[in-house]
This record gives sequence, structure tokens and C-alpha cells, in this order.
Amino acid sequence: MYTLAILLLGLASIQGQMYSMDFKEGGQTFQEMITIDKQNNILVYDVPQHANRGAATYLKDFMNRLNVMRDSAVKTCYIWAMEQDEPTPDNVLKALTKANFKFPQNRYWVQNDKMLQIGKYDSTKVPTIIGQFCQNHKLIEVEIFASTADMEKRVKDKILKKYASGKTKRAVELEEYQLCKDEPKYVEHIRRCYQAGKPDLLTLKCKILLNPHCSYTVSCKKLPNQNVFVCPDPVHSMTQIHCCTPSCALVGTQSPTVVTNPTNKSY
Repeated sequence: MYTLAILLLGLASIQGQMYSMDFKEGGQTFQEMITIDKQNNILVYDVPQHANRGAATYLKDFMNRLNVMRDSAVKTCYIWAMEQDEPTPDNVLKALTKANFKFPQNRYWVQNDKMLQIGKYDSTKVPTIIGQFCQNHKLIEVEIFASTADMEKRVKDKILKKYASGKTKRAVELEEYQLCKDEPKYVEHIRRCYQAGKPDLLTLKCKILLNPHCSYTVSCKKLPNQNVFVCPDPVHSMTQIHCCTPSCALVGTQSPTVVTNPTNKSY
């Protein structure tokens, strides 16, 4: 079920054991490859294309507390901060063995990570291992939201705050957030509502931009001072890249035209 893995990443490498975990989607069985590098405290999940989900490789860097999703189809690495309670390499290895290297299909959580681009990731702050992992890929910083409503509220607040601070209209729109289309019209909507003193009339609608990616995670955690492991239900994580459309409801402001993504589905 496992082999010694050396993932060459330019001058750097991830060395550890590679495991395969079977999972089912749409009646078919696929394999997720999981590399556990205890020396560098790193996990790598390599997920093949399946159903309408694109292929993606996830790297979890526990030393620097960063997550990366590499989408080679668009030559982009999406980077975000790691949560406090993410399963460690030891947690995952224990659970893989207990699950007999098969993702339990009878009981699991579905986690929707609603992701929005907030700008280019500062290349001077990228750890070496991630820089090599993302070689020849764009580095994009993203923020994770619990819900679409939360995304819409927080991004609207940030856009208005940036606009009021004297940032150029283009900087507010292009450097900070992933918007859907018709950039000049978006700027006009923000400008009209802001200058009229009617920020409450500015609305934001966010939707899935790309086909979702996903990964499958199992974990077991050892209780303190005991030789007992607790294994919570496994997690099927959906990573969904979003874009947003601002619209000003002032009379005389024409709503921007947005092309609906035909693959935009609810999960």
C-alpha cells in the first residue's frame, strides 16, 4: 500500500512514504496518492481527475502553517493559512492503516471550502519547499469563507473601505479580488454607490468560477498521556474557486452583464 517517495521539486525535494487510498465517485474507484514526509512535517495529496472534478495536488506545510492547492491545468498555486486543528502526518498515517487504505464511504463529512483570490502571493515570503513545489506556476493568495453570504458581506465591506481610503479604482478591483467579468462596469457600480453616499445599495453576488476540486482525508489523534486514538469521521473536502459581481441599485445604473458558468452547481 505504500512506496518510498522522492518528489523532486527543482533543487528541493519531499522525501517520505507514498500511500494510496481508494475512494469512490460516481460508481467508479479512484486512487488518491498521499505522501507523508515526517522529516519536513509535510503532507502531499495528489488527487486525479474524477467526475467533474479537476486534478489537483495539495501540499500541507506544517512548519510554515500554509496550505497550497496546485492546479497544473491553469498553472496556478493557491496559497492560504492553515487552520489550527488540521490532521498532522502522524494523524493521517494512523488513520490510513486503520481504514485499510480505503476512504470510508458509509459515513463522512463534506466540507466546502469557498475560496476567493485576494491578490498575488508575495514571492519573497514563499518558503523554499513551496516555491519549488509551485515552480513555473502563478502564486495566488486566497481567503477561505464559511459561506457565500459571508464572502459577499466581507468582500463588499473591504471594497468600500479600500475605495474610501484613496486607493485607485483599478487597485481596488484587480489587485485585491477575483471579479467575474466586465471590469469597467464593476468600477462604475462601486463609484456610483460610494459617491452617492449609498453603500447599502451596493450588493455583491459571488459564484463558483471553476469546476471544484476535492480531496479525501482520514485522521486519528492520540489522546494526551494515553495510548488511545480517537478517529473522527473522515472528510471529503470540496475546494471551490469563486468570483464576485458588484452591482449598484441606484436608479439609472445598468447592471453589468455576467456570463453564467454552465458548470456552476451546488454541492
